[in-house]
Amino acid sequence: MSLIAGIRGFMYYDRAQLIKGVIFNRCSGRSYESLKQAVTGELGIRPLGYIPVLKDISIESRYLGLMLPSEIVDIKTKTASLARQIEESVDVDGILEISRSA
Repeated sequence: MSLIAGIRGFMYYDRAQLIKGVIFNRCSGRSYESLKQAVTGELGIRPLGYIPVLKDISIESRYLGLMLPSEIVDIKTKTASLARQIEESVDVDGILEISRSA
């Protein structure tokens, strides 16, 4: 899994050992289950969830940067949809727990 190798590379250069967990972006629930086991077993860090591809809330970028919030149609609807997804598939309590020990 090249994704695990990439995380391992970041951890190698993290001399202060600040990386405590990972959230997978653009990941399916099925893929997350196998990645979760690999992260725990091979890397010893905490899998904190995933965010799947969400085409209906995609925010386009433009050359040299992202669009400003005022330029995004239905930004409040999109952010509310993202928040609902995060509540479903991300361990927010786990993130808070890690942040308290930082």
